[in-house]
Parts: sequence; C-alpha cells; structure tokens
Amino acid sequence: MLQAALNGARRPDEHPALPVTPAQLAADARAAVAEGARSLHLHPRDGGGAESLEPDDVAAALRAVRPAGVEISLSTGLWIAGDRRLDLIAAWTELPDLVSINLSEPGWEELAALVTDRGIGIEAGLATTADAEALVASSLRPARVLVEIDDETLDGPAAVAAAAAIDAVLGDHDAPRLHHGMGPATWAVLAAAGVHDTRIGLEDVLTLPGGEPAPGNRALVSAAR
Repeated sequence: MLQAALNGARRPDEHPALPVTPAQLAADARAAVAEGARSLHLHPRDGGGAESLEPDDVAAALRAVRPAGVEISLSTGLWIAGDRRLDLIAAWTELPDLVSINLSEPGWEELAALVTDRGIGIEAGLATTADAEALVASSLRPARVLVEIDDETLDGPAAVAAAAAIDAVLGDHDAPRLHHGMGPATWAVLAAAGVHDTRIGLEDVLTLPGGEPAPGNRALVSAAR
C-alpha cells in the first residue's frame, strides 16, 4: 500500500505546488489516487496557511479530500496546537479514518485513549528505537505502525539502518508497518521497505529519485509506484 503525504508541516514557500487550501488538497488527493495512492495523510491549515487542529479547519479539509475515495489520516503533532490539542480533537465535528500519533511526544497515551473513544484509528509514529520500545511495552494496538526516519541529515544507508533498528525492536508486533523517510534519503528507505507499506509526498521529500526537483505530489507518487 502506498500512502500520499500531501503537505506536512512545510511552509507554503518551500514548494510552489504545496497544497494548503481545501481546494488544493482536493486536487492533489485526486491526482495522488489516480497515480495509485491508497491512503492520504495531510495536515489541515487555517485561512493563513498555518497548520491547524481547529474543528472548522479540519472539517473543511476532510470534506474536500473525502471524495478521493480512500482512507484519510491527519497529523496530531503536538507542535500544531500545544496544550489545546486534546480539547480541539475532542471538538472535531468531522472525523478522519486515522490520526498519526508520535510516541516521542508527551501525552500520547491520553491522546490515544481520546481518539480511540471517538472511533478513530491510530497510526503509531516511531522515529527511534525508544519509541518502538514504548509501543511494545504498551497496550496500544494501532491500526498501523509508522517507521519514520525523519532525520534529514542521514544518507541513504544510515536511514535504511535506522529503519531496520526500529523493525528489530518491534520484532513480531502484529500491526502493519509503513516505512517512510525525510529528505533525499526517503528514496533509499522506500527501496529497502520490502514487504512493508510505504509513503511519499511533499511532506517527506521535494526531489525525485534522480535528485531533480519534483513538480508536485502526483510526480512523487508516480515515481514511487
């Protein structure tokens, strides 16, 4: 399964085709699905283009993207809303299929309990072996585990080794795994993912496998396929 990560935490000035508005997200969602993506991950934005967990902004993004016809995952990164995160998510009027929860962030257990009570699935984000150890030691049963190599300073071999180290800690944990990278090493992580699901999009990388600038999400999904 290939997931398209449409925008992430990137600023609009980082790429001219970065989708920010609901209409832009809808267009990129359709294009990514047409190229073979079977899941979408996005960060809703407010009217000024900043990341948002506000119920109205989340609802607008979900309504725009849902016609693409595949599962939708939203970020819950602590940096987006800080201490207001739980209250905002509790007030959501439109619900995604999944949310990603970073196990490196404080309060992830309470957040996981809240979204579970709301009937939302969980993608457990693991950026380090310590995150993987926390998951294995917990009672959390996520819909998917994200093996996230988000250090852009790593080269390809180092990023692949970091993903393998997280996999080793997970052992025979039964949740499906999705591997993704950050920056140019993204392509090495995807190539080494083997039987696991993968993710691609402007959130993760701005260049194609050969190093040339990516025109947008559609080109990245096409290259990954």
